[in-house]
Amino acid sequence: MDEGAARVLTHLERTYDIALETGSKLTDLVATPDEAFPTGAAIVLWMEISDLVDAPRGPMSDEMCEKFATAFSLAWQALPGDADDRAELGLIRRWQKHLRRYWRKGKLPA
Repeated sequence: MDEGAARVLTHLERTYDIALETGSKLTDLVATPDEAFPTGAAIVLWMEISDLVDAPRGPMSDEMCEKFATAFSLAWQALPGDADDRAELGLIRRWQKHLRRYWRKGKLPA
């Protein structure tokens, strides 16, 4: 999580690629996405971020992908503690809800 968020914030790579790679790396840590929290929830979030670009019924927008991933990454890094501490604060689940609203309305959370 930390590495993916940091890479997003450099704006040196395509955010879609970072989302796919981060989700894939996290998948290697568990046998199934539902097996472990927070890792499973993080996998789903990064894959849903990439869906902003590649989902057949999605917005197909690199710009939306980058904006959302940047907002999430800033929120992720702003919280104290390590990745497990941040996940326990409910950040991943909250941002999954934000993503679903963003998908429908195109507005980032305030």
